[in-house]
Amino acid sequence: MGDDEVDPTSDHVEDVAEEDAPDCTTCGDPVVGHESRVVTWIEDGQATHRHFCDDSCRADWDDERVD
Repeated sequence: MGDDEVDPTSDHVEDVAEEDAPDCTTCGDPVVGHESRVVTWIEDGQATHRHFCDDSCRADWDDERVD
């Protein structure tokens, strides 16, 4: 997430403008709204995040953590 992006999982999810929201990892649309999902894991000592519009995009994700 860049410095100008707003965390869509925060209490301010209704106030997130599309241009400030992260893009969905699967479809590329801005991640806004209560249906959004985030997957977080630690990789090489750093938190890594993937943002999704909803459960459907999350299910369609080609998870790069799986070999």
